[in-house]
Amino acid sequence: MEKERNEIEERLKSTKPLEELKERESELDRKKEEEQAIIQDYNATPSERKAGQDRLAEINEELERLQN
Repeated sequence: MEKERNEIEERLKSTKPLEELKERESELDRKKEEEQAIIQDYNATPSERKAGQDRLAEINEELERLQN
C-alpha cells in the first residue's frame, strides 16, 4: 500500500515541471504575438521595430529550448 502511494507521489512530482514548462511556453507564445504586432505596426519607429525583432529572436530561442 505504501509502495503504491509512493509511486503515485513520484508520478505527481514528475508532472509538475511539465506543467510549468507548458505555462512558460504559453507565456512566450503570448509575448511573441505582442512583439510581432510591434514589428508590423506602421506607427512604430524603426528602433521600436528593431527592438521588437531582437526580443522576438530571444523568445524564439527560448521556445526552441523548451520544445527540445
